[in-house]
Amino acid sequence: MRTLFVSLLTLLLTACASTATPAAETPPPPIIRVHASTAAQPWLEQVYACGQTTHNLIILSVSESAADVRLRVGEPPSLTGPAYQIGSEDLLIVTGRTSPLQNLDAAQARALFSQGQAGIQLWMYASGEDIQQVFERQVMQSTGIHSLARLAAHPQEILGAINNDPATVGLLTGHWKAASLRVIYTLPGLPVLAIPTAEVSGALKDLLACLMD
Repeated sequence: MRTLFVSLLTLLLTACASTATPAAETPPPPIIRVHASTAAQPWLEQVYACGQTTHNLIILSVSESAADVRLRVGEPPSLTGPAYQIGSEDLLIVTGRTSPLQNLDAAQARALFSQGQAGIQLWMYASGEDIQQVFERQVMQSTGIHSLARLAAHPQEILGAINNDPATVGLLTGHWKAASLRVIYTLPGLPVLAIPTAEVSGALKDLLACLMD
């Protein structure tokens, strides 16, 4: 009798186990690879926040060609696809607070960077950088930049140079402005753009909509 009871109980448990619905596995979140220029890096915080809102996994890409979307300040020299404005930024010419230089207009800024000035060390970026492209196009207007101007790899390099020599002059965007600086020229309202390199659908479409909200 005891053997019969154990056999029936085993049969009942086996039947229940066979009819139980397996737990559904949660699919991994879509991955979106984002490349940001140095000037656009302050907007990565907004990108990560939107990634959480839209349940996407944001991965920072060091390669523009491998990214699904590129962030940059200002319009590129050539744009063949869609671009989405997610903010705006000012391009600044800055110097130290004790520098003898005062406010400049566009013509004076162009003359300073093309001709140089005694006692003034100029700093700029490589020609491929977005804000350098905007500066050369809208301020320099095809006028060449002084050959002794130094190249900065990052805004922190310009901040350090001005800290060491307040007469130094360089280019920054508004996000990098520090209290120790004097702004002597402003090019306002540059668009911060998200430029997709993949089809705008699904997860990428949701992310772009969040960034523009």
